[in-house]
Amino acid sequence: STHSQVKRVSTDSWVESSINYNNRPSLGTLINQLIDGTDEVWVTIDVTTAAQERVSPTGDGIFSMGVDTTSSNSLIINSSESVSQRPELVITYT
Repeated sequence: STHSQVKRVSTDSWVESSINYNNRPSLGTLINQLIDGTDEVWVTIDVTTAAQERVSPTGDGIFSMGVDTTSSNSLIINSSESVSQRPELVITYT
């Protein structure tokens, strides 16, 4: 079953160095869903359509997203400061 969702963030005005749980922006529309799986595995989530909309001629080029869960199970995502298994955003131009 699906318990975690990648969603748009309601605003792009947040700053990484000062954001925390209490001042986090709200999450907006669904981008894609994360299917629950095995512990400690690398997961790929396609956000292509949402990213393309932001970098299109009418978009502002800024793309913010967040992860939400309705599960009582843990969802652990390492930070960019982590020693290993840091999250990656891979962009492929065609």
